Amino acid sequence: MSFSYSGEGQALVIKEKCSSIKKFTSSSNFYEYSNGFYKMNYENSVIGKKLLSIVFTESDTAIASDGLLNYEILSLILDESPYLFIFIAGVQKGYKYSSFELQKLDSSSTSTAIKAKSADESHKLLESNASLKKVYLKLKK
Repeated sequence: MSFSYSGEGQALVIKEKCSSIKKFTSSSNFYEYSNGFYKMNYENSVIGKKLLSIVFTESDTAIASDGLLNYEILSLILDESPYLFIFIAGVQKGYKYSSFELQKLDSSSTSTAIKAKSADESHKLLESNASLKKVYLKLKK
């Protein structure tokens, strides 16, 4: 079983003498390889491509790490459509990196194998972050 998401987000990149906020596009492809375990091909236009193994916690949050960056992935339902909220933090190529993004399930995907938070919980998260809501409204179109 496989499914794909795409979206966009913002990253805070802190280097020795400067910092910047960068907008990026991203995509994720999931492949189930064992009961409840997934491989994730992740890519964003700031950090590039990553191959990750992800596992879900008891609270239905997926976590992963490549040894430098740590990923937390929440599956959301917004207006009856599946989305992912992805938060990444760590060190990448010698700089400190922190980002958030929202990805929407691609229409070519036939399955949403990731268990999602309730619509109420999803909307509370969306309402708590103006930048995230802006990305959602853009992806919703």
